[in-house]
Amino acid sequence: MSTPSSPAPPRSLLGVGVRAIAALVLLANIKSAPFAYHIRMIISIIRVEALRRWTLSSRLIKPAAAVAAGEGSPQSAADSLPGVPPKPSAGKYDPKAIWEPRVYRDRVLFDDMDWNFHMSNSSYNKHLDGARVGFLMRNFGAKRDVVYANAGVSVFFKREIPPFAVFHITTRLLTYDAKWFFFEHRFTYIKTKKDGSTEEVLCSVALDKQVIKRKDGKTVPFPEFLAMRGYGVTSPSAESADRETQRLKGWAVAEALLSVESGLMARVEADKAAQARNQDIVQMEVV
Repeated sequence: MSTPSSPAPPRSLLGVGVRAIAALVLLANIKSAPFAYHIRMIISIIRVEALRRWTLSSRLIKPAAAVAAGEGSPQSAADSLPGVPPKPSAGKYDPKAIWEPRVYRDRVLFDDMDWNFHMSNSSYNKHLDGARVGFLMRNFGAKRDVVYANAGVSVFFKREIPPFAVFHITTRLLTYDAKWFFFEHRFTYIKTKKDGSTEEVLCSVALDKQVIKRKDGKTVPFPEFLAMRGYGVTSPSAESADRETQRLKGWAVAEALLSVESGLMARVEADKAAQARNQDIVQMEVV
């Protein structure tokens, strides 16, 4: 005969409380859990790539008949004729699409905050990764033949982002040259006033410098990369002139950033040279 099993011992209230607190701490810091960053990036890439493929047809250059109806603009009249292949330098997507902004959305949780209980400096860069990856995947896709390399980030703070607020990062292509291309990111959140109305608050602006690299480490000129991804334009053409006008609008900001970087690197090199001279003098005195 089987003996009746003894009842399970009652759970300790202390043990239950400790486990509950541990679970709450884990949930509050879920963004910093092991592999959480990588999982979020992978999910973002998959989601944005699926959305890109789903909506890619909206970026296709439309034939002249559709343009007459106000639905888009072809690269040239000849390119839109049936049976006439596009020019080798012409792209298959609307060249203006590269300037379209993309919005990244998230919420400030405990592991985003600093001791002042608003979003910490390091969290800005962490979320910029998500915004940047989303923009690149949305416009150019995940390709194995090139690498998107971040060459520097500058963040300028204007207002704090309060705890638990939903914030947005609006990312747009600012400008580019033969090698570098630059992103502008604007951090905002919606503030509710005492009278019940709302306003968008600008909290921070960030600039970052990017470059395209092949697997062998060689740089891909950004205009060439645009053509590779289907955003090429014929030159001279109206599209080429429009793109150059848009590029020049942001170039003054990028040029100033490059000048600051150049001056900073020159200062570092000067300090290194002075340190080497001082070390030589010390060695001579010792001898």
